[in-house]
Amino acid sequence: MKEPLLFVKDLHAWYGDSHILQGVSLSVWKGGASVILGRNGAGKTTALKTIMGLVQRHSGLVRLETLRLDELPAYRVARAGVAYVPETRGVFPSLTVQENLTVSARTTQGDWSMERVFDTFPRLAERRGHKGKWLSGGEQQMLAIARALMTNGRLLMLDEPTEGLAPNIVEELNNLLRDLLDDGLSLLLVEQNFEFATNLSNEIYVLGKGRVQWSGSASDLIENGDVTRTWLGV
Repeated sequence: MKEPLLFVKDLHAWYGDSHILQGVSLSVWKGGASVILGRNGAGKTTALKTIMGLVQRHSGLVRLETLRLDELPAYRVARAGVAYVPETRGVFPSLTVQENLTVSARTTQGDWSMERVFDTFPRLAERRGHKGKWLSGGEQQMLAIARALMTNGRLLMLDEPTEGLAPNIVEELNNLLRDLLDDGLSLLLVEQNFEFATNLSNEIYVLGKGRVQWSGSASDLIENGDVTRTWLGV
């Protein structure tokens, strides 16, 4: 039987005494997109941070193919092939676009080079000498994704990638992510944009109160009014 690229089982995480994740299990298949949906406070961002090794107190299994990630620090998770774009985007405001791209590049390990990034993101090419703080929100999001791609990982995790973006930029982002999937990259997204998530994903996980309350295909979720009303408010 085919094995997933990312396999998460019974993941728990705490911030102080607060038990945020309470047994989350999910998978991401090679070349596929999985999306975590849920209201604010459901534990979505904590799930990504815990997979990435950024939450200190946690338990459960996180595996990238055969490699256990759950006991590794974040820098080793990144080296293993997981690229993470946080909700805050993490663009260095005082560095230029080109410097932002260079800082985490591992161009000897894959196909993503500066040249390919600038071919894929022509607006970044035009602004390669501009500092991060001078970019628009959409440009910062594209820069954050491009910088993650420069690590040449196998799994790209995105936290609320459409937040604050104009509709035309959201459409552009959707097209970009579809191209990345066609190229064989795997995606795990946290998202609140229901239409964006259901159009893009193979598998959806609905989080509520720190648990997976429902999982299945996008078409099944669209037809399940009880789940969308109860856990998403859609």
